[in-house]
Parts: sequence; structure tokens; C-alpha cells
Amino acid sequence: AIAAKSPVSVAECLLALLALVAALRCAAGLIAWLRGRAGFWRSLAALGIELCATFGYAYFLYVLCWGGLHARPPLAELVKLTVVEPDPADVELLGEELLERARRLRVGLPENEAGVFRSQREFGQTARLVAEALDGIAGEGFLTKGRVVLRAAFLSPALSALGIAGIYSPWTGEAHVNAELPDSSLPFAAAHEAAHARGLAREDEANFAAWLACSRSADPELAYSATLEALRYVRSALASTAVTTPARGELVENLRVERDLAAVSAFWRAKATRVTALGMRANDLYLRSQGQAEGAASYGRLVRLLVAWNRR
Repeated sequence: AIAAKSPVSVAECLLALLALVAALRCAAGLIAWLRGRAGFWRSLAALGIELCATFGYAYFLYVLCWGGLHARPPLAELVKLTVVEPDPADVELLGEELLERARRLRVGLPENEAGVFRSQREFGQTARLVAEALDGIAGEGFLTKGRVVLRAAFLSPALSALGIAGIYSPWTGEAHVNAELPDSSLPFAAAHEAAHARGLAREDEANFAAWLACSRSADPELAYSATLEALRYVRSALASTAVTTPARGELVENLRVERDLAAVSAFWRAKATRVTALGMRANDLYLRSQGQAEGAASYGRLVRLLVAWNRR
């Protein structure tokens, strides 16, 4: 309730406060050591103990408030989907359908001088439309109802450097979106983080909820964002498979000519640094620690869910 009424991100404020306290504690320890009142290593050890204790309390609250959702029944089980490793031909068919839908939705959307999609909306309007889109699929039986606090993250440059499109704070109930994202990616990322807030902890399931909600939306920008992001996952799946069929090369080439897809790829390439690899590795380890055996690769399981959904 406090986070919903706050005009700024409570989670980011708490993070800044924690960083400030740690910095002041380091400064105090250093001053005490310089004045001969305490040993440097003793002060450093005390700070480490305090940080570990803080992390322990935070993790306990995380598991208590939200982390346990990783153990809920799989989405596929709730909606009675048979999910298996898809045949490349099925993935190609899905890609062709998505590509055709993306081309239809793209007609009439605003763009910049380079011909890349450029939304004219404020983030608040997009957040409202995303919340309405998620409400629209609440009847499917895998998403809880309730208000979602969506934020454009103040620390977006840091998220970009870490290769992160968004992050959900279970301690404050705030879903944060990387405000630097290309306009074609932002609605889908917002829906993904909002799906976490609605009870979906697994990454592929949050992706699926974001795709289903936005693709069913009457708003063309949300529908286009969902379709384009699904295409990116299909392209990745086709590029990684060792099976080659006549249609595969043609589909990949079609995907590459799309300006908006190229703009998204260019964005992430421009943001990539050595820190990005560390961020992706940390996210991978975190997901594995929560029972998602495929780690960061679990995002790509969206393709399996989409193929299974098409078959049903």
C-alpha cells in the first residue's frame, strides 16, 4: 500500500539508503582505524557480518512473501498444455504466423526518421494499458488479480549495463521496467514484470502471460510488442537448432530484415560491457537456485509454451 501511494520507487529508495548506510559504516570504520581506536580488519569484519545479516533477513522475507511461488504448479499443468521439445517445423510455422501478424500490426504505427517504431505515449499510459491487458487474461486460471505498481526504473542505465529489461521487487511489490528499452520492447517487458507481481515466478511463464495479455489487447502497440518479442525468441530457437529444413533459412532472413528487430539487437549490443556478462551470470545462478534448472535459458522456453498453445 505504501509503495502504491509513493510517487517514486520505494525499492530504489531503500537500495540507495542501504548503499548510503554501508558507505557511512565504511567511513566510520576507516576513521576509527586511522585514529587508532579499532583495527581495520576488525571493522571490515563487523561490516561484513552486518551485510550478511541484512542479506539473510532480506532473503527470508523474499521467500516468505514471494519466492515460494517458484514451487507452485507449472502453468502448463494449470491450463492443461502438453509441453514437449518442439519440432523445428512447428517452430518455423509459429515464426511464419508471428511474422505475418507483426507485419499487419506494424502498419500505421508511429516511427522515427530511420523507420523504427517510436511510441508517442508516456510510460504511465503504457502501464495502465498493460494492467488492463493482464486483467483480460485473469480468467485463464493461472494469474491472480490485483493492483500492480509499475515503475520506469530510475536505475535504468544500470539495468541496461547488466543486460536486464526489468526487475520485480517482492519486498515492496513494485515491478520496475528498464526505461531505456526500445519502444517495441517496453510494453512486453512491463507485462512480464507485472506478471511476476501477479504470481508467476518462473521466467518462461511470465513471458507467456505477457505475450498472451498483450497479443489479445485491442491496443496495436501492445499487440505488436508481444508479437515482436515472440519473434525474437523464435529466431533464437531456430538459430540454435541443429536441424535444417528448407523453410528455416528463409524465415531467419525474413526476421533479419525487420527494422525494429534490428533496432532491438543493436540496442543490446551497444549496452554490452564486461559487467553485462557478470549480470547475466548472476541472474542465471539466481534462477537455478530457485529451481529453474535451465537458468537464464528458461526465458526461451516461451517458444515451447507457444507451440503447445497453438497445438491445443
